[in-house]
Amino acid sequence: MLNVITVKWGEKYNSSFVNRIYIMCQKNITIPFKMYCYTDDARGINKNIEILKIPKNNRLEKWWNKLSLFKEDMFKGKCLFFDLDIVIQNNINHICDNYKKDVLTLIKYPWNDNINSSIMLWNSNEVNYIWEHFSENIDYYTFKYRGIDTFLKNENIPLNYFRDGFIYFRLYGIDKTRCGPILTEYKNETNYEFCLYYEPNYDICVFNSYGKEKNSKMGIHLNDSSYKGFEKYWKKNLS
Repeated sequence: MLNVITVKWGEKYNSSFVNRIYIMCQKNITIPFKMYCYTDDARGINKNIEILKIPKNNRLEKWWNKLSLFKEDMFKGKCLFFDLDIVIQNNINHICDNYKKDVLTLIKYPWNDNINSSIMLWNSNEVNYIWEHFSENIDYYTFKYRGIDTFLKNENIPLNYFRDGFIYFRLYGIDKTRCGPILTEYKNETNYEFCLYYEPNYDICVFNSYGKEKNSKMGIHLNDSSYKGFEKYWKKNLS
């Protein structure tokens, strides 16, 4: 049984993002799986998704809650984590082939050495050392690092990476020859267009930088319109 896990904290994403991950997994994972959502607000989440409540006295905010998934005995067996801003386009039974014993597997950009934790794969109780390292000084690490990607990379955590060729990014690119982000039209700081990538033969698209607004001073962000055309991947009526 594969554990498929999401985290929903705060108000950036509503329950529909969790539910459509579940629908896409139903369509594209044909091996047995069970889905969990680690959240501070379970309202509206599909009843077939098991809720893991974020403790009320939890010290973590935003993406830092993802590190709690590595606590001892949180799950049993293989664990596959998805950020809520991903779209599964094709069958992903093969994703577990990327597993490496005692090591966390995540994404490495094909065009540089940076890493991305939007998708992670591990076996329960084999990578507890990540949480143990982080929990030694939570305030220090959350102040020092912008997010868990830089924490994992700069704290010399052992890492494994998904193979190239099946994960791409809506904003950042597909491979070494097709990458960005690339501005296609610029009028002012709040009125501009940029290249959005789509590769239907790839299995997963990551929508990093999702947000309600875009401002060139803060960086380029995706909004709800960036999902236009992708609705087909989660619109199948499944219970």
